[in-house]
Amino acid sequence: MWVWVREFGLNVLANIAASAASPTDMIGYVVALGFGLAWLIKWHRSRIAKAERGMDSWYFIGLSLVVAAVAIGAAAYGIGLRSAHVTSEGPPNKASPTSTATAAPLSDFEWGFERHPGYYFIGVSADADQKLLVHFFQAQGFNRTSDPLTKVDGYVRSDRTGQKYPIYFNVPPSASRALPSEINPIPVDAIIDVRAPFLAGDALMPMKQFLAEVVPFTFFFEYDGKTYRHSFPLEDIEPLIRQYEQEIRKTAVKPPQMSAKTTKFYSERNKSDLADALTDLTKLLNGAADNIVSKTDTIMKMWDQRRHPVTAAAMTELTGKLNELSDETIILNRTLYDDDGFIKKNAAYADEINSILRLPGNSQPSHPLTILQVSLNGFRDGISTIERAAKYDDNRLVDDMTRSMTPALFAFQKGDEQFRQWLGETRERVQAFRKTLG
Repeated sequence: MWVWVREFGLNVLANIAASAASPTDMIGYVVALGFGLAWLIKWHRSRIAKAERGMDSWYFIGLSLVVAAVAIGAAAYGIGLRSAHVTSEGPPNKASPTSTATAAPLSDFEWGFERHPGYYFIGVSADADQKLLVHFFQAQGFNRTSDPLTKVDGYVRSDRTGQKYPIYFNVPPSASRALPSEINPIPVDAIIDVRAPFLAGDALMPMKQFLAEVVPFTFFFEYDGKTYRHSFPLEDIEPLIRQYEQEIRKTAVKPPQMSAKTTKFYSERNKSDLADALTDLTKLLNGAADNIVSKTDTIMKMWDQRRHPVTAAAMTELTGKLNELSDETIILNRTLYDDDGFIKKNAAYADEINSILRLPGNSQPSHPLTILQVSLNGFRDGISTIERAAKYDDNRLVDDMTRSMTPALFAFQKGDEQFRQWLGETRERVQAFRKTLG
């Protein structure tokens, strides 16, 4: 009990002392001392006038010194506090690394382009010449509106031409394509995945055309009588283009590779035979292999430039080109592996030939020619199905089948990419080995 009383008393005295040391109270003390000193002087003079004893001189001097000391201390304290106060209220240092701009608030959908700088809101790929092709506008978000969305729609509008590009949804679990009228209400917190193609039939738009006809554009998402919108100026799109171009350049540049010194002795006859083999292989690559690349380019161009609605005649022509490409792959396979083919003809130099071709066994699943042939057959089967549907003039069925071709198309493109990579690397190995022969 007494300990608590003592602590309480000490705290009260400490608060009084702290309050008494404030600038306002210090000024009050100086004023009070000034009035007290003036009163003492008046009292002293009145005593002297009555011939009575006044205040001794040393008392007066001492009191004046106390007043002066208190005044000087108060002045110094006030000046120091004023300086600190001015410094703290000065303008912030704009170069300070801790100063940050206020982030833009998220919408009720938390779209990826709102949450992540550099978000890829346009799908882009490259053709054989590494020129960029635009697939569609794309965005992923969430329903954070606290209510299921019962009626949704949307589109991308070109702010240059006013043309509108309707959206569709990728619906889980298999990311199947669905129009706004074909989906159930979107639950709260569910993922929303939308696309908006820029050309009919999901055709790919050259980047030059995209910049000239679409950019800048605005994304509109309509839900239950409300509309969300977000604009994408050229300033937002150019960094993505540079990023895509950088990624394409990276894939085009092959990293340096180690190589072993040629320690095997070759006679002049051996060198002559190997030189002839390299010449034959170069002719094979420049002939059958390049024919495959050329026909693949033709097929992809026909697919990209197809018109809407798709006609049976166009699909028949495309099927014919795919048959020609299949024939070319067979020719290359036979030229390599038949009894009178390149590999058996140069069996005496099997180690050297295998080190250049770097191919697995014929018809192996990892063989680049096999991968291309399998993906080609799958793509051709899909085209034949579209051709049959187009003969009945069922445009809706044709559109559905065309959209379902995306996996087969990507597989065909991947097979083509792997074949081109093998072809380019094989040419490099031919040149490197030719140099070792002197």
